[in-house]
Amino acid sequence: MELATTMESASHLPPSRRQSMNAHGTRTGQGPKNGSAAKNAHGSLNGHAAKNGHGSLNGHAAKNGNGSLNGHAAVNGHGAVNGHGTRPGDVARELISALWERSVPLISERLNGLDIACEAAVLGRLSPIMRRGATDTAHKLAGSLGMFGYPRGTDIAREIEHLLESEGLVDAGLLRELVVELRMCLPL
Repeated sequence: MELATTMESASHLPPSRRQSMNAHGTRTGQGPKNGSAAKNAHGSLNGHAAKNGHGSLNGHAAKNGNGSLNGHAAVNGHGAVNGHGTRPGDVARELISALWERSVPLISERLNGLDIACEAAVLGRLSPIMRRGATDTAHKLAGSLGMFGYPRGTDIAREIEHLLESEGLVDAGLLRELVVELRMCLPL
C-alpha cells in the first residue's frame, strides 16, 4: 500500500495510532525497512530496533545500545561491527596499532638518520647542518613515540635531542648509547 494511501486512511485515527502506523516504512528514514520498530527506535534496515536503540543494519540494537552493523549492541553498550562488541579504548588501540604498522618504515628511516649522525660524531665530522637535522629527527621521534605507547622511547629521544642541542662537541659515545637504547625499546 502506498504511503500516501496509508496516511489518508489513518487520518481518522487518534494521534497515538497514527504514530504507530507511521513507524513502519516511512520514506524519511525514521522507521525501519523490513523490520519492526519499538519505542524511540531510529533507523532499522532488515533488523529490529528496541527501546532507545539507534541505527541497526542487519542486526539488532538493544536497550540503550548505540549502532550495530551486522552485530548486536548490548544493554548500555556501544556498537558492534560484524558481531564483535568493542569499547572505545579497544578501537583506539586498534587504530594506533594500525598506524604504528604504517609508520614503522618512517621510524626506521629516522633511526637510520640518527645512526649516520652518530658515525659522523665518532669521526669528528658532525657538521652543524647534520647536527640540526639529527636534532629535528630526535624531536620528531620524541613527539610520536609517546603517542604510539612507547614513553621510554620518547624519553630517550628527548635525551638525544637535548644532547645535540647543547653547546660544544657532542659526546659521540653517549649519543651512540642513546641511539642503541632507543632502538632496543622499539619493536622494529
